[in-house]
Amino acid sequence: MSGTGEVSVESMSDVDNAPNRLAPVEPTNQDDSRHGYRWLVVVAVVLAVIAGAVSIAFVMRPSPKLNPLTATTRPIADAHAQFPYQTASDVVSYADHVAIVTAVSQREAPRNEQPEAGAPRDSISRLVTFRIDDVLWSRAGARGAPTKFTALWWGWLAKGHQQFVMDGTPWVFVGGHYVVPIAYDGKEFSLIQPYAVFRFDRGAVTLEEQHTALARSLDGASRRAAAKVFQDATPDPLAVRYADLLPRDRLNAVIAARKS
Repeated sequence: MSGTGEVSVESMSDVDNAPNRLAPVEPTNQDDSRHGYRWLVVVAVVLAVIAGAVSIAFVMRPSPKLNPLTATTRPIADAHAQFPYQTASDVVSYADHVAIVTAVSQREAPRNEQPEAGAPRDSISRLVTFRIDDVLWSRAGARGAPTKFTALWWGWLAKGHQQFVMDGTPWVFVGGHYVVPIAYDGKEFSLIQPYAVFRFDRGAVTLEEQHTALARSLDGASRRAAAKVFQDATPDPLAVRYADLLPRDRLNAVIAARKS
């Protein structure tokens, strides 16, 4: 850590292992994301003009919980629709594999690149490379899982280089282990749903502000128990109908079928 308080990419693994449990703060710009941000540094100064007088307040309150998008909420069929993630059935409807992985390296992403789920405009995203250690579930007929893949992930605020994570996702650090759903997108394997990523620590799933039905079914699960959750899940029949399509095309076909 330098005298300016910034944290370099190379030193992240040391910092990440010390969790910060301060309360989250509500984002001030709703356009930044569909989901609330869970800040690791949470004190914000708000200026308000009341009856001509300027007052200063410190805001420390939870970020709003917005309803997540699922295939049953009649979303618009386009390239930015989110993959469902509330249940194991959602995940196996669009993933090719669910695997236990290790984050092995990271680097800053270009400033114009952000995760699909959004990020603050004044933030720096990361490109994280994951090594696949164990495959828990595979879709019948899917292309074989790769040995590693790279995913765009959230990182730091540009001002002060402060870490942040998205509500409903774990903080990813080099050396950490995670349960992740991946799929082949026509060019390479990619992480299709960051809100279905879970920390796998000391042989068990460990939740980090994750409250979906899928999260509850995986809470504390061992490798074998986690595998069973996905192996026992039944995919969406509409997704099965379009199983020959790539995940994004399959999702749009399901959305279109539900709208018709």
